Amino acid sequence: MVEFPEKFKDLVAHGGASPDLLAAFSFEMIHYVTEMMNARINITYQSSYGQVSGKTVPTQGLFGMTVRKEVEICGSPVAMFLDPVRLKYFEYTNVFVPVEGVIVFRAPPLSYETNVFSLPFPVTLWAAAAAVMLLCAGLLTLVTHSERSLAAAKAGTAGKAGPDFGDDHAEDHALHSGADALLMTVAAVCQQGYSTDLRSVPGRIIVLMMLMLLLLLYTCYSASIVVLMQSTSTKITHYKDLLDTQMKFGLVNTPYIVFYVSKETEPVRRKLYTDKVLENGRAKHLYNVTEAVRKVQHEYFALNGFKNLIYGAISRTWTEDEKCGLVTLGRDFVSVKDPQIALAKHTHNAEAIRIMLRRIVERGIRNRFDRKFTHARPTCSNNAARFNSVSLTDVRAPFQILLSLMAASVAVLLAELAWHRRQDAVRQRRAGERRPAFVEAMAPVAVPARD
Repeated sequence: MVEFPEKFKDLVAHGGASPDLLAAFSFEMIHYVTEMMNARINITYQSSYGQVSGKTVPTQGLFGMTVRKEVEICGSPVAMFLDPVRLKYFEYTNVFVPVEGVIVFRAPPLSYETNVFSLPFPVTLWAAAAAVMLLCAGLLTLVTHSERSLAAAKAGTAGKAGPDFGDDHAEDHALHSGADALLMTVAAVCQQGYSTDLRSVPGRIIVLMMLMLLLLLYTCYSASIVVLMQSTSTKITHYKDLLDTQMKFGLVNTPYIVFYVSKETEPVRRKLYTDKVLENGRAKHLYNVTEAVRKVQHEYFALNGFKNLIYGAISRTWTEDEKCGLVTLGRDFVSVKDPQIALAKHTHNAEAIRIMLRRIVERGIRNRFDRKFTHARPTCSNNAARFNSVSLTDVRAPFQILLSLMAASVAVLLAELAWHRRQDAVRQRRAGERRPAFVEAMAPVAVPARD
């Protein structure tokens, strides 16, 4: 079964990555078998296997020609199933063609699966830092209160503003000592300035220690964030985990993979196929190997297909740093592995073909085919040069916090406006109630005339 007959000869001669890799592998073995048998081979190309469904005898494709005994050897390997049709019309040689289906994808960034901004420090450290900031705010409250008390005492009047306020009306606008200390702490945490000026040595020591502590926290936090931004997620360790992620999933459009994946009945495999591959009941996410590997390269996309086919395409098209993030799993996703070279039932050359195939295996000729047609997993040789650019997905948590605080500030503003409007209404009502009484009190009193 050959999909691209015009490229098949070049594939057999030089190897490479092609959907016809299985046919090329078995063709080389059959070619040696016929030479060892001193026989002449007549090749017929078919574009499909011809499906065996239930007890229906196939009439099309490679299987149909084998059933009609138009060919003696299936040039493409056939999976061994103990169904009545295959046992009736096929014989297996016990010579396997190495085929392994894998799921390949680029490991997504850690921020794709979790909020990296909560990972640098444990909860206990965050709690300790918050406790220290509250302690600093309390100490600053005491210091500012003491400074104001001393300033008032020096001024000679408890109600008069001290020299820290600069004019007679400054006291009306000065905040309470606790509010000033809280604003100073919040400003230090947010790396902003503040207007309160502490003149005493204890106050300046407290501010200096608080700023030094925050500087160390920010330095460690920023360094950890940079490392975490370049880290990859390790949550996807089995094909079952793909169901719980946003990663897309597709298949290489080869008959072997598509047929057997679509026939899976195991619940997880079936759900992965129906949810990720099918769309409106039709298989939409089927790609040729070039397009599929390109999607894996530029998107967070999981691809299921032949290991040799995918690895060959990746080795040719990906850069060295892109190969560093490659993840391979799902070797057990396709339950059918290592198909065999099959023969037509009761062919008179069956025993001779089996013997020659065993000799090819025993003499190491098949190992040469393995090296020619199989591709090793692409290795990462320059992991230090790999750098992931930061996307909006990576910083969605800070944006969520920013939007939440902006919404909270708008809510507080509206609440303040409503409160001030209510206070104005209360003042006007009270003023209206006092005015009639005032007018009545100021009205002239009639004095009776004297006789």
